[in-house]
Amino acid sequence: MTQHTESPAPPRRIIRWQPPAATENDALECRAVWRDNVVRRQDFEVAHPDVIWPPRHEPGAPWVAYVPMPDDTFLEVADATELGRLLDKLAIAVACRDAQRQRAA
Repeated sequence: MTQHTESPAPPRRIIRWQPPAATENDALECRAVWRDNVVRRQDFEVAHPDVIWPPRHEPGAPWVAYVPMPDDTFLEVADATELGRLLDKLAIAVACRDAQRQRAA
């Protein structure tokens, strides 16, 4: 297992991310109810080491992570209730970011 050191909030400008509007037919493909969310987070950190996680999650506080964008900003992705939903939102935000990078290239 990789040792992951958590970073403080990023120094660059932060933009709160809003997920794209979903249609009735859209299902979160990344939602993996059968997997433990801690394992999902570890997998996500390995796959996307550039995403910044605050030092620790406080009980009752929103789950938050920061996605660096190509324009030197960070998207603040948050979920008020659970880690699993945050991971779903992060997967979408990272996919959107990667699509922007591909269009720019």
